[in-house]
Amino acid sequence: MQKVSENGHEITLYRIQPGQVCELTTSCLLEGAAELGTAREVVSRQPKEFERHRWVRLSRGKIEILDQPALNSLVARKQA
Repeated sequence: MQKVSENGHEITLYRIQPGQVCELTTSCLLEGAAELGTAREVVSRQPKEFERHRWVRLSRGKIEILDQPALNSLVARKQA
């Protein structure tokens, strides 16, 4: 999962393989927010948006990928 800041800097927030679960920690969110120059709440919105689309399942401290092809498609569109 990647995010682009207002000044165009891209940061990888999470990198997981199909079938893996991301251990989402507050320190991870804080680090990502610091890199982007934004608040933790802004960074945490992206996984919630993915959950709304049913691409991932969020649980306490974890992100489970449910629809890898949809996420791959999103990445391809962002890179185009």
